[in-house]
Amino acid sequence: MSGTLLDGSSRQKGSSSESVGSKSHFLSIAYYQRFFDVDEETVFTRILNSAIPRRTGNFIADFVQPLPDLWGPFWISLTLVFSIAIVGNFANFLQVYGNGEKEFQSDFSFVTGATSLIFGYVLLLPFAIYTYLWYHRAAGLQYSFFDILCAYGYSLSLFVPVSILCPLIPFNWVRWSLLIPAAIFSGSVLIISIWAMVKDDPNRLNAFGLCFLVFAAHALLAICLKEFFFDAASFPSSLEPVIKHFTEVIHTTTQQTHKNGTKIE
Repeated sequence: MSGTLLDGSSRQKGSSSESVGSKSHFLSIAYYQRFFDVDEETVFTRILNSAIPRRTGNFIADFVQPLPDLWGPFWISLTLVFSIAIVGNFANFLQVYGNGEKEFQSDFSFVTGATSLIFGYVLLLPFAIYTYLWYHRAAGLQYSFFDILCAYGYSLSLFVPVSILCPLIPFNWVRWSLLIPAAIFSGSVLIISIWAMVKDDPNRLNAFGLCFLVFAAHALLAICLKEFFFDAASFPSSLEPVIKHFTEVIHTTTQQTHKNGTKIE
């Protein structure tokens, strides 16, 4: 087998940052510096193509190799966490004031829960897939661990706009209509990339089984996002109570301001 469990340096020659990283231990900071040496154009291209399944080629071979990055996956994952937390709490805020309640308390579990789910998915699934491929493949490896990790990180980019819209939409069927295409498109990109590596496996059951598990895990992530976060954000089914409440607040504030101005005169 060519390559080690965490090293993809055999395909990244000619880069000064890569040569420094390949000489460093994988537990050192210097080893990971090369994965954050990426420009905006590359990140944008990878975000765009992580949402578009391709008939020929695949995302990892065409857009990730030979220089996978961790900058994009990290910030996409972090953005998804905070969009879930911010929009979820905002939806709950509207619900509280729409019901005429006085106090609102932010729900920090949006942050902790989303962080555990999203970063756990992005880290553990690529490691499990790479370990499986590393163990079962007799020939040289096609992808490094960081290639797969990079692909998984970028696959979450479609969920960012979905996480902003879903908590603010009170209709369940609209939420599903946004979530299902996002899961199918991004999941298909992952499957096509993994299939390119296992399609020549003589054991077809293992090949198809792995691709099925990849998509099933991605679909399960989408379901967990909806059930535990998007649906947990209780956006009011009607904006009328919210508008009425804020109208009363504005009217009261205007009256108080007018009275204070009259007293000063």
